Amino acid sequence: MGRKSPEKKLELAEEKIRIISHLIFEIIHLNENNRIVCYSDALSKQIPPSFAGHSFQLFQSTMLNYEILRLCALWDKPKDNSNSIMTVIDNVDDDRVLDLIYGRVREWFVPRDKVEFIGPIKKDDFTKSCPHLKTSRGNLDAIEAADEIASAIKNAREVFASDELHAMRIQRDKRMAHSLSDLTKERTRPVVLKYGFEKEILEKTIPIIETLYLWITGTQFEIGKDSRKVARMYAEDLWHSCSFTVQK
Repeated sequence: MGRKSPEKKLELAEEKIRIISHLIFEIIHLNENNRIVCYSDALSKQIPPSFAGHSFQLFQSTMLNYEILRLCALWDKPKDNSNSIMTVIDNVDDDRVLDLIYGRVREWFVPRDKVEFIGPIKKDDFTKSCPHLKTSRGNLDAIEAADEIASAIKNAREVFASDELHAMRIQRDKRMAHSLSDLTKERTRPVVLKYGFEKEILEKTIPIIETLYLWITGTQFEIGKDSRKVARMYAEDLWHSCSFTVQK
């Protein structure tokens, strides 16, 4: 991704996390629709054994595969032109960038005329070496930011390397975005894709995005809770109002 100044890396991370915050909405909506279309019998019980059943199965697989495709894109390898979580992680996981974030956090939550310059925050020994600074709201929030960002980075790297996401990538490369065969990634690390992998990855993805968005932009909103509530309402309003009449 080239050599960039800490300021440029933070600027890129903020640009990407704002875009990602919109992309995750689409995936949550897909997930809620698939909860009904693929994981319940609300529609399938209306389709008797018939030629129509083949088209319905194609509809189900297309819906589910598109959710997997979009999740995989969100977890692409880090590149400057990739709106992926790992692009954000790659730019943020740098002590110089983290120091910039902590400095901004202190300024966000402490009146400017009361900000006390304390220098870079060391993630491991900050609370030990600077116990007297715990009385400052801004510094307490900076400590919280350090802990939560470190946890988000760790969790993101675990998801990126997980068997579930690996299996989804194989499915994407073989049957969705590409039509590849004899994949090295499949031969060296064979993992069978199972129903529900996409739900597990999504549930792990949402809090990572929420944490990164909060401390990078200074704005908090509950993506998982609020967006899922709206997406569920939209999905249920459509599919629970649909009925099929199929001639056997």
